[in-house]
Amino acid sequence: MPENRTPVFGRFEGPISQGFREHLRMLAAIIGMAAIVFGFVFAGKLFFAVKDALLDPAGLYSVVAEWEQVIDGEEMTAPVADGEMPLGRIVAVVIVGAGTIVLVWIALGFVTTGARVVSWVVSDLDATKKLASELQARSARRAGLSEKGDGGGT
Repeated sequence: MPENRTPVFGRFEGPISQGFREHLRMLAAIIGMAAIVFGFVFAGKLFFAVKDALLDPAGLYSVVAEWEQVIDGEEMTAPVADGEMPLGRIVAVVIVGAGTIVLVWIALGFVTTGARVVSWVVSDLDATKKLASELQARSARRAGLSEKGDGGGT
């Protein structure tokens, strides 16, 4: 067995597997960050759609009217003392509101899931230290400083 490969619980630990693990961690962090960004963009679009509907109710009127037609709301009534009260518009508003709540819940699900993935990846102390030192080295190279921090150029 080569020196750089030591069996650990039936698996081999070595430079190749360590590098592969780091790439998987980086990929998981990227996927987690993408989920967070997607969730924030989705939530932002929903926020502005609700804001637009509140500022211009005429735009929302057509959506509610279409939902009222879809559920055949013209025939939905409730008996009251003086006759019947139409319920179609109320049910359509409830459907649109519930749909909005579900979409916001999905958007927040993307954000929280992405945050959990990033948290799991970054919670490894060695990986966090390595990432921090690599970012520091990159910023020093971009600034034209040496990695020792003596202020001299490379």
